[in-house]
Amino acid sequence: MNTNLGIASGILAATSTDNWYSVKVNSPQTLNLDLQATFGSPSIILVDSSGTRVASSNAASRGSDGWINATLAAGTYYVDVNSGSDAGYTLTASTGRPTTGAAGVDTAGQTLAAARALGVLSATAPVSIAEAIGGNDPFDFYSFNVSSATQVQATLSGLSDNAAFYLLNAKGETIAQGTGTAASNVTLNQALAPLAAGTYYLEVADANTSTPTGYALDISATPVFTVAGTTPSSAFSFGALGAAPAQHADRLTPLAEAGYYSFSVGAPSNVNLTLSGLTDNATLYVRDASGAVITSASGGYGNGTVNLNANFAPLASGNYFVSVEGANANTATSYTLSATSTTISTGGGATVSAATNLGIVPAGGTTISDFVGSVNPVNVYSFTLASAATLTYNISTYNKDVVTGPVNVQIYDANQNQVLLPQGNATAGQPTSGDGFDNIWGTPRAVQRFRMTVSESRFLMPARPAR
Repeated sequence: MNTNLGIASGILAATSTDNWYSVKVNSPQTLNLDLQATFGSPSIILVDSSGTRVASSNAASRGSDGWINATLAAGTYYVDVNSGSDAGYTLTASTGRPTTGAAGVDTAGQTLAAARALGVLSATAPVSIAEAIGGNDPFDFYSFNVSSATQVQATLSGLSDNAAFYLLNAKGETIAQGTGTAASNVTLNQALAPLAAGTYYLEVADANTSTPTGYALDISATPVFTVAGTTPSSAFSFGALGAAPAQHADRLTPLAEAGYYSFSVGAPSNVNLTLSGLTDNATLYVRDASGAVITSASGGYGNGTVNLNANFAPLASGNYFVSVEGANANTATSYTLSATSTTISTGGGATVSAATNLGIVPAGGTTISDFVGSVNPVNVYSFTLASAATLTYNISTYNKDVVTGPVNVQIYDANQNQVLLPQGNATAGQPTSGDGFDNIWGTPRAVQRFRMTVSESRFLMPARPAR
């Protein structure tokens, strides 16, 4: 009987070329190590507790596993997954021999038309078959269906002689193929090229018809999310962003090196983009409606998350793109992209006629917190002084984003004549009375939040001389 001990997945990089695992064998038996490559060409070495090499595999590649079958005494053993360059893999450890079929018992057809029907594959119901080929039964055919884009993995194991393994489309054309031996399993893994909805076939063919061999066939299926487009014109649409997260899970592969998403904001907004679940490096780009890059962030290997929300300017209303792109042509990683937006409310009007009225300025002052920048370049406020007074204002900036610059202030009287023109952060006074306007503007592309305090103190007239 075959007993699964565990499955591990990992990444090897040029700076970290070995991953080690320990395996405990409780009694003398066969240990099976199956190494499937997601990219690159990793291999495995099995050593005992003293560090002595017991066995090693050939280099695995996509569609061709690295495999070790070793009969071991009880004890603790160590597995070294290694590669001289970047590689990704899945390692499966099991004990015992798979249950296989016997010669002379045939439950699978020998042609496409007579193929044994396995029905619709399901993620919750993997298929396991024990069969045999050889002699008068040189071919076994199986048909199956997938109802949506699906990652299908089929493994042929337990062989006592060589056998060829094929994945075929509905027309009988080869999609993938491999060869298994008594010392090596063969896995046809469509994780990097999911199968579209439709009918497919698996064929097991004996390489030596005079020598029958039993085999175990295991098939699993994992539906995939709707795949994002690889260009702006085919982008997956998030629609209008809001406070509720828009999310999409997908995968970068050597066959799909970028995923594009489109979104819109209906008003000036802060946009938060998070890329998570990475097992390889990737870059997240924010692009305008023409596809030009606004900003980007890279990461993934070692932390698994790229977050873009604190280092780019609020976006004006309009349409935008996000692209998720691999670090190189061999990048293979799953990811989840999450996007939210928060509309920016501005306290100041954009023109004198739309000015926000602060009312009569009290001696204790009035404080306003707001922002100016590329999507909101001007804020206008109106205020009233009840009598002649010294007007004092102080403006301070904080949370400066992207390109920083001064926040400038102009003050006008009710007739819009300029009465005070300080620059930058300052405190200044000027005797005046009546109504006035504060006009605050920001440097183009600068986004600065500011706090302004306006206060007044009575302007005391000198004592009238005695007559």
